[in-house]
Amino acid sequence: MTLCNCFNKGLLRAVQNSDVDAVKVMLSCGADPNYFEGAALVYAASGGSLQIMQLLLDHKGDLQSRGGEAAPYVAESKGHSDVAKLLRSRIKSAAKAGPGRNL
Repeated sequence: MTLCNCFNKGLLRAVQNSDVDAVKVMLSCGADPNYFEGAALVYAASGGSLQIMQLLLDHKGDLQSRGGEAAPYVAESKGHSDVAKLLRSRIKSAAKAGPGRNL
C-alpha cells in the first residue's frame, strides 16, 4: 500500500467518524477527496457535517464523480438539508461555469 492510499483511507475513516480535525490533516497530507469514486462525498452527505463537506469541495471534491452525483440525494434522505442545499448550489455554479469546472 502506498503512502497516498494510507491518507486516502484515513480520509474516508475521518469523514465516516465526522472528525473535522482528522479530515483537515488527511487533506493537508494530500488525500484525494475523489478516492474510491468520491466515497468521501457520500459519507459526508450521510453524516451531515456541513464543515466536512465544505472541506472536501474546497479540496476539489468532484461533484461529477459517482459519489458526487449521489451526495445531494443521500444528504436529503438523511435529513441534512443544509448539506444538500450546499451541494445543489455548487452543482448549479459548476453548470453555469461550463464543462470541466467543479466549483
